[in-house]
Amino acid sequence: MRRLWVAVLLGMFVMLGGSYNGFATNGDNMISCGGASRSMGGVGIAYPMDVISAVFSNPAAICTAHCFESYAFESSTTFFMPHTKASLYIQGEINSKENSDSDFFAIPALGFAWKLGERSRAGIGVFGVSGMGVDYRGSSIDARYSSVPSMVYASGIYTELKSMKIAPNIAWMLTDSLSFGVALHLGYSSLDMNAGTSDDVGLGYQFGLIYRKDPISVGFTYMSPLKARYKTITDFDGDGDFDSMDLESPEMFGLGLAYHEDRWVVETALRYYSWGSADGYSDFGWRDQLVYAIGFQYTISPSLSLRFGYNHGKTPLRTYDGFNGSTMVSVQGKNMYKYYYETFRIFGFPAISEDHFTVGFMYRPSDSFSIGLGFMFSPEESIEESGTDALGNPVTIKSSMYQTSVELTLQWKF
Repeated sequence: MRRLWVAVLLGMFVMLGGSYNGFATNGDNMISCGGASRSMGGVGIAYPMDVISAVFSNPAAICTAHCFESYAFESSTTFFMPHTKASLYIQGEINSKENSDSDFFAIPALGFAWKLGERSRAGIGVFGVSGMGVDYRGSSIDARYSSVPSMVYASGIYTELKSMKIAPNIAWMLTDSLSFGVALHLGYSSLDMNAGTSDDVGLGYQFGLIYRKDPISVGFTYMSPLKARYKTITDFDGDGDFDSMDLESPEMFGLGLAYHEDRWVVETALRYYSWGSADGYSDFGWRDQLVYAIGFQYTISPSLSLRFGYNHGKTPLRTYDGFNGSTMVSVQGKNMYKYYYETFRIFGFPAISEDHFTVGFMYRPSDSFSIGLGFMFSPEESIEESGTDALGNPVTIKSSMYQTSVELTLQWKF
């Protein structure tokens, strides 16, 4: 049995490494992982209700989550559909709107938890946690100036960032009400900016506490930064040599509060992401982000529960309206025209989604098996800047995005 689980998890790692890209919700992070958490707006720090949500949201949760007593296995797949558009106006050259071809992705996840003793449990999760990408190749903005054929209209025409983790987790009940857990994060990420894919692996960690005194639960969690270095990924300074890029997923602080009774669960969560001090993101003008979420579950019968949620996080992307595109900006030691710096930020990494509305249900045909379905909608947001290009021409750049997703979750308890 143990070898079977290892084989399944390693196989899922390989699947995740090549099966998704191009999603962005809170910055370039998913609002959460796990069917219960995502259907409830991304909560789960204080009172997670399935295995993946427990391992992802707070390592202390596998000792308090009521979804399993001995062993539990969970599989979920998120079908994610971002709809991204780019608009580019350069006086005397182009006035165009284009849709990104990166618009459908399947993101699988696995979770497994088991009982070690009366006061301790272990778990492991395998999931995609962040990503972003656009594809405007072959469109009207993927072209060169008619007056200066050596210069392209824009940078950031094609990007593909994806990051996933294997997270082994252990937790203990320190008292009858207080649990503590810690997880090791084995991270794999890759980046492609139309010059070939570069990847890296890294190590991080997460720990958490949950205090539960029914009907109230309070949770806290911290996740460490995770560094990646992508070699020969793009030519920032235009000297013909490909440059490397450091990109660091930020540290995160999270707080959660939940009220739970026989039929109702009401939970809130706050997460703080330090984008403004993370390598790569800080270079491209990202600021720190506070995300808040609220979720509800109402149990109609022992076999059926309904879920609703809302998640909000102001975009971490700053705007620099009125920029002078002919000046130079230093990016990790390389000089880059301000205009290409701006199109790279706005077109290539449009982390602009802010509001997320979620709904779902969980159906339990038996005590040992559950099936869940969830839906997420993030209405259209836009980011726009005006300034000049590298030649001094008036220019306006804009990205717009709305998102939808569907998530299927299967859980077994044994």
